[in-house]
Amino acid sequence: MSVEERNNMIIVHMPFIKMLAGKYGRGKYAEDLIQEGVLGLIKAWDGYDPSRNTKFLTYAGSWIKAYMIRWLNKTDNHPVSYEDDALKYIGDPKERCGEINAMLVDVQRKICEDLKECGASKRDIDIILSRYLSEAPLTLQELGDRYSISRERVRQLEARMLARFKNKIL
Repeated sequence: MSVEERNNMIIVHMPFIKMLAGKYGRGKYAEDLIQEGVLGLIKAWDGYDPSRNTKFLTYAGSWIKAYMIRWLNKTDNHPVSYEDDALKYIGDPKERCGEINAMLVDVQRKICEDLKECGASKRDIDIILSRYLSEAPLTLQELGDRYSISRERVRQLEARMLARFKNKIL
């Protein structure tokens, strides 16, 4: 790659690099992160294979981020990782655990109410909950053994309730 091609490539992708520098630098180290981003961009250009049918910026983004994160980890006492992005949106998983469990209980309660409105018996509701909303879903055979019916009959009951539920929703 000639010097002119390299400079054009850097100029074209500079807004993306600046955006990432602002994101990872959080207002600090912007110029240093931009320099690291340019190094990552050049590294990506050297290793890019257009025959793989990926966009260059998708490929280069990983290199740019890697160079920025590596530089931050070397210079800052606060290591940065890709997980930081996820934690901004979902919060600390330990804090959200109770909230998520409450949401799951509400979903199960709502599904049970809807199934009852569709004419489901306690057995039908248990079959649906055991097959779809259980941490360890039961097999047709296990449910058949529980209710002393064949697994084919369990499958028929399940199919009937799912069809009713689908019609109620739609």
